[in-house]
Amino acid sequence: MNEIARAWLHPYELDRYAHLPVNRRQRSFLFGRMVAKAALSEWGIVAEPCEVAITSGVFGQPVVHGSTAVGLSLSHTGNHIAAVACDAECPLGLDIEVLDPRRSNALERVLTAGMAQLTEFGVELPYEMALFSLWTQREALGKAIRIGLTAPETAYTLAHAAWDTHTQCLRSTFSTFTQFECETIFANRWVMSLAHPKNWSPTKELIEIVSNKEDFR
Repeated sequence: MNEIARAWLHPYELDRYAHLPVNRRQRSFLFGRMVAKAALSEWGIVAEPCEVAITSGVFGQPVVHGSTAVGLSLSHTGNHIAAVACDAECPLGLDIEVLDPRRSNALERVLTAGMAQLTEFGVELPYEMALFSLWTQREALGKAIRIGLTAPETAYTLAHAAWDTHTQCLRSTFSTFTQFECETIFANRWVMSLAHPKNWSPTKELIEIVSNKEDFR
């Protein structure tokens, strides 16, 4: 694995990788950078992976060094990693989560109002899918606006949500950040949300880059 790390990691990243305390965190860090740099390559960044450095910004957001024209959003959950690269002028936020019932009670305490909103909007989803869709939407929006979950909970309140039968996803908008919307897709025990400006839509090719088409449909 160290040989792979040297091929993919910038010297700055390699130093961080070497100082991670356990193998599991090293693998997660390495694979996350590999997926992120694959997304950057799809976007058109022409460089050897070890020449591209991805560091963390003030709020933990990924920052690509050597290119001010590209943005990056990265998400880990379990053994799954997703990343999306985009033009820096079009902020995107991506979050993927496993539907883990052990986390349901904790999420329900902070998402009670959101769950009531989904019912009000007429969205009919199984309990866990609804719960984790709300959570990933918050995470995705926070990443898109580069502040994470540091804003008050009311900042992530939904304005509307509806199931899109054409794209088979949950499409949501927000009360505070009215210029953003979010698409949420489901597969087996996974949920993924992508937040983006309202005047931009994710293409089929983008969805294929950030997810496994056989699983997400």
